[in-house]
Amino acid sequence: MNEPSKPRYVLIASNGDAILVVGPTETRIRVETSALESASSVFRAVFSSGSSEALNFNRVEPVVIPLPEDDEDAMEALCNILHWKNDALGVVDPERALRISRVARKFECLTALKFASAQWLIPSECMSALDLVRLAAVAYCFDNNTAFSNLTHTIISTRTEAPVPSADQQREVFPREFWTLMEERHSSLRTQLTDMIFRLLRADYCRICESTSQSKVLIYLSKLQNLDILPPPATMSIAEMLGALATIDNGDRTVGECGRHHPRCAPDNQLKESISRFANEFVGICLTCVRKEDYVKAKYCQGCT
Repeated sequence: MNEPSKPRYVLIASNGDAILVVGPTETRIRVETSALESASSVFRAVFSSGSSEALNFNRVEPVVIPLPEDDEDAMEALCNILHWKNDALGVVDPERALRISRVARKFECLTALKFASAQWLIPSECMSALDLVRLAAVAYCFDNNTAFSNLTHTIISTRTEAPVPSADQQREVFPREFWTLMEERHSSLRTQLTDMIFRLLRADYCRICESTSQSKVLIYLSKLQNLDILPPPATMSIAEMLGALATIDNGDRTVGECGRHHPRCAPDNQLKESISRFANEFVGICLTCVRKEDYVKAKYCQGCT
């Protein structure tokens, strides 16, 4: 008959005056209460003299604090950070970063993790859509508006369809309005980009000589069709559509229909200007919009629309 395995013992503070018994596996984490109290009002309440958990507290034997509902790995990582042992964290991927963030939010010690979280919020080039949403959830927890806006920008621009909530942990972090805003922003930007593509069919119109070359329009139309972006397919993301448009090259097109040089009216310039303007005006969703109680006003936030 196999003997039951012993709970894992994690020694973070060798002279620690408390042992946290965490999760269903009852992982035992020895910590210094002062390190936790200085960062967390929740831990401060637990270790206070009036707390039921602290009735047997003394400096001879460490007090045992049961935390059966918490994530063992996330709590260990949190305690390492609060004891200035970041080198013991190991790899923090988006899924783990989100678990740590949720525990830190529960114990009200997000401020102590601000510096560490900034490193977690740097996405890799090949990161999946789910991991990007997880990082956005981390940014939301830490009130990092810059990271949140950049991540939602990436999510919207690289997806072929509007992002929807999954059964993952980030559903518990974002308010319901977040997903509505993401869907509306995604649909709106695809519509704007489609309108821009059709406007490019008149890009050869010269404002000085007031003429348009039908042959040049046909050239544009043919190139758009060769790129498979007319009409814009549902399988192509916003970033892919912008990248395809940027590849259009029409040679020397600085001469207007009247034979004069009109660089500002040349299609190449107008194409580049249109792409640049669209890219500059396209920003992610801000935290203010997501947290606004008035959802109607949130849709018209001047900071991220």
